[in-house]
Order: sequence, then C-alpha cells, then structure tokens
Amino acid sequence: MTSSGAPVEKDFSIAVMGRTLEHLGVQMYKRRDAALAELVANAWDAGAAEVEITLPEPGTYNRQQDEITVRDDGAGMTDEGLQSDYLVIGRNRRAAGQAEMGGRKPMGRKGIGKLAGFGLAQRMRVDTWRGGSYTTVTLDVELLKTPAGDVRTLTLPGSVQTIPNTDDHGTCITLSHLKHATALDPEALRHNLARN
Repeated sequence: MTSSGAPVEKDFSIAVMGRTLEHLGVQMYKRRDAALAELVANAWDAGAAEVEITLPEPGTYNRQQDEITVRDDGAGMTDEGLQSDYLVIGRNRRAAGQAEMGGRKPMGRKGIGKLAGFGLAQRMRVDTWRGGSYTTVTLDVELLKTPAGDVRTLTLPGSVQTIPNTDDHGTCITLSHLKHATALDPEALRHNLARN
C-alpha cells in the first residue's frame, strides 16, 4: 500500500481490568486454530470477502523472529473507530447498534475475540485503513497485564497517515513473539478452520 503522507505518531488508550487479558485472551484461546478462527470471524463481521493467513515456514521456524498475519478486505477503521470500537474490550456491536455488514449474522465473541491473538503471540500489531486513513497500533500482552482487582487506562503507541486510495479498506493483524515451540501445520490449520 502506497502512502502519501508521513506517519504521525498517535497514542491510543485501552482500559484494562485486572487479569482480563489473561482470562479472555491467553486462557480462552490456547488452541492456535481456535485463536485464528476467532480472528477470521472478526474479519467476517467487518464485511470481509477475503481473509489471507500467512504462516511461518515450518523448516526455518523461529518463534522470536517469525510472524503470523491475518489480512482482510473488510471495512477497516479510522483512528477514531479504532479507539472507540476496537479498543473497547467487551464491546458488543449488536448492543451498540452497529449495523451488520452486508446482512451477515455476526460470528465474533461479543467484543473479546480481538484478544484471540494473545493466545498465539505476546505482541499484536493492528494495521487498518479506511477512507484515506492508515492507522497502526501495537498491543503487547506484557505491558497490558494488570493485577487482580485493579483497573488501569494504558497508553498504546500508534500512528496515523493518509493514503492515496480512499476506496481501499481492510485490516491486517500481525502476531509476533510467538508462544509455541513448533510451527503451525498449514494443512491441519486449513482442515480445522473449515470445521469452525
């Protein structure tokens, strides 16, 4: 994607209640295929016609250096939408009155499926583009952990820039600092995703 403006740093925020990420992200999505299925379901809910998952090569797998990406051609988000919708844990798009995309029945887990990436990785970068705006924010599970009973509003580093193609839209989730010692088997993943 070609950019027409230099990225401008922008801080985003997220309110985290004690141990939320551990319970809703890490513990709920221990199976890698289930975590990826949830990220695909979120893309479906965003109106995506295509979702592309890129996996590390099994023969040269290095969990500290390799990444998994989930890229879709869904509605995407502006920086305002990212802050007000995506970075609200537990936000239910149905209860919030958000329209369904293309008449589709929502598949995602009522605002917590976005945490599924933490079942696979320590770090999640969200790149999303819509209406001539390209926004990036990084979530690191270690920096988002809070003690039980504590509620904190945390700052997330990000950036916003303009892009020339205002008709283009979508989102790419990049998972890094992977947790599992072995690479995913693409054929087994394809089979398991087809069942979900």
